[in-house]
Amino acid sequence: MAGQGCVMVGPMQEQIKPAQAPAAGGWSFGRILLLLFAVFAVLVLTAAGAGYLAIRKAAAVYHAGKASVIASEASGNATRKSALPPAMPMEITRPCVTLPRDQAAALRQQETGALVPLVPDMVLDNIWILYDADLETLTRVSSVDDDEIQFTSSGPLARAENGHAIVAGSKVIPVFPQCQADLASSHLLVTTGDPDLSVPLLGATRISVSQQLYQELKSGSTFPLEYRYGFDAVGAGYSWQYDDRGEMQRDNPGSYKLKVIVNGQETDLPALHAKGLLRGKVKAMPTEIAVLDDAANPLLLDLEIPDLHFALRTAKITFPVAKKIESDLEQAGRTEIYGIYFDFNSAVIRAESEPVLEEIAEALGKNPGWRLGIQGHTDNIGGDAHNQTLSEQRAESVKKALIDRYAIAPERLTTAGFGASQPKAPNDTLEGRALNRRVELVKQG
Repeated sequence: MAGQGCVMVGPMQEQIKPAQAPAAGGWSFGRILLLLFAVFAVLVLTAAGAGYLAIRKAAAVYHAGKASVIASEASGNATRKSALPPAMPMEITRPCVTLPRDQAAALRQQETGALVPLVPDMVLDNIWILYDADLETLTRVSSVDDDEIQFTSSGPLARAENGHAIVAGSKVIPVFPQCQADLASSHLLVTTGDPDLSVPLLGATRISVSQQLYQELKSGSTFPLEYRYGFDAVGAGYSWQYDDRGEMQRDNPGSYKLKVIVNGQETDLPALHAKGLLRGKVKAMPTEIAVLDDAANPLLLDLEIPDLHFALRTAKITFPVAKKIESDLEQAGRTEIYGIYFDFNSAVIRAESEPVLEEIAEALGKNPGWRLGIQGHTDNIGGDAHNQTLSEQRAESVKKALIDRYAIAPERLTTAGFGASQPKAPNDTLEGRALNRRVELVKQG
């Protein structure tokens, strides 16, 4: 502005040089003109400055108001969250794509016949490894229809602090949906959820990978992978904090075996393994995944991102098998139960245990002469005395649930706890510890 003013004044001075000199003490026309221009310039600059400040103030007020509205919409309660949701692209909530009837029927038949069938009451027992903690999170299939699969999820809350995991209370996500249509070609993986966000995250798969990603992994070709987490409900949609993207490729020529407890039996599941780099907000992070080698239901079995000190591993899988508990008790007089789940370091039975409790009650109902001993077992984390008490309390919790919820006569049930004294596997591996945490039923009459 100042430079432009000088250039404009110069030519004007050049134009008035021929004018007659004023009388002593008077004002020439040129001086009066310069004075008027200077006053005008000051007024313009003052107005411009005031306008700029007004615009800045208005913008601040607008953004503050917008932030308040967004925060309120994100939580449904303006006082619950004080921080803004992530400044990421927002998706609008929409229903799942409706598949043609014949395609939906074929997909459902394929899922039912898979090595690990995708059916109601199938439960994945995933271990979230955060720094030095193993945290058990359960994902249960609550319903499967032509367009949508619904899950429930529960597990402890944790945060990283000074290189350690600080474990807090548990959270439950009662509705955790996935669109059937996204199982065709999605390359977006989502493993976390939010209790306030019970809508399908379009384009994403939850507990498995898509058919297209599986085929690319199987063929050995490079494939894109996107891992998204840190979701928030925002108005009529949702946003997220992290969206890590990159490429992966299979790193071994064939299937390898991954030990997982399937319906109480340690099983070597065929798996495909891939490595690659996912680029986060700061840097590219080495990432590994393992997927069940089954086109009918390619479950995600393992996800590791060492730079985040994080891994997700499937330790146990249970799914309905007709009369397994009754058959085991009838033939062997005992059965090992891995479908009864407890809160972290607690004897509180989790909701995902209900199908197995119902199956035990049904077996007792059909065999009125049976009396059962309920035995609790733990891994060795926490010390002998603590584990002994915990195993006794867990056995008592099962007994109480059968009496209170299913009207089983108390005299038909006894309890005992063995802590970590009767391991089925070494406690130095995640899989071994998962195998040792169990309830056993023993027929006593």
